[in-house]
Amino acid sequence: MGAEPENAADIRALARMLDRVDYYRLLKVEPRAPLPQIRKAYHQARRRFDPDSFLQAEGEIRSAVDQIARRITEGYLVLRDARRRSAYDSALAGGTVRYTSELEEASVENDEARGTTPNGQRFSGMAEDEARRGNLPAAIQHMKMALTWEPANESFKRRLSDLESRAS
Repeated sequence: MGAEPENAADIRALARMLDRVDYYRLLKVEPRAPLPQIRKAYHQARRRFDPDSFLQAEGEIRSAVDQIARRITEGYLVLRDARRRSAYDSALAGGTVRYTSELEEASVENDEARGTTPNGQRFSGMAEDEARRGNLPAAIQHMKMALTWEPANESFKRRLSDLESRAS
């Protein structure tokens, strides 16, 4: 049996509630914290929960520290990436505290739906405006222009097909 660290009770408590703690609370930063502050908080948290510092602790504590360290890294990887952080913040507002591959896919689909180039976004937006006004021929033309900038955008292709079917 290894020695029990002074903060063993805190480690056990955090490990028990880890699935209910969002990344901001885990890193002890505000949701609007800038990246340098998040980076600093990450490094502080990783030093505090460095698994190598707990090699002499009992197995339960080592396991808990390892789990906490992994979650700290997971949180940092999400919060340092603008797209992931935005998707995470939206999901967090709905009660989700962990970033998942489904959030990643939704974020990518959302980006594609809006367009990934400035001109694709511009013409797609113009198409949406014209469609709302009921001017389907103009909306179709704008979607075709958006597709000239983003020919592989499946979302644009689906919207063009939908507009063309509504126009006929």
